[in-house]
Amino acid sequence: MFANPNAANPAKINFKNVKNFLSAQVREAGFLPECEKEQVLWRAEVAKECTVNGSCLECGCETPDLYYGTDGCKRKETPCFPDMMGEEEWEKFKLENNINF
Repeated sequence: MFANPNAANPAKINFKNVKNFLSAQVREAGFLPECEKEQVLWRAEVAKECTVNGSCLECGCETPDLYYGTDGCKRKETPCFPDMMGEEEWEKFKLENNINF
């Protein structure tokens, strides 16, 4: 649950981050629609360096847990992935970015 202190900008314990962590735990337990399952898989792929590292290089949060959260990548310049999207928004995003499942 605690961020890797060696990350560029380790995540702080605050309400927003705790809420994101809890939403990730619920999703990871299997309570997520198909569009969110796809986003988790896509996030793991586009943030491959963090996946291989076992934690985000920016915030230090553990992967793959991080990919289940509501919040997108916290890297200020060129974030790896946006906030979790609803079904319609995700379908549009997939078309615009040539993402296939």
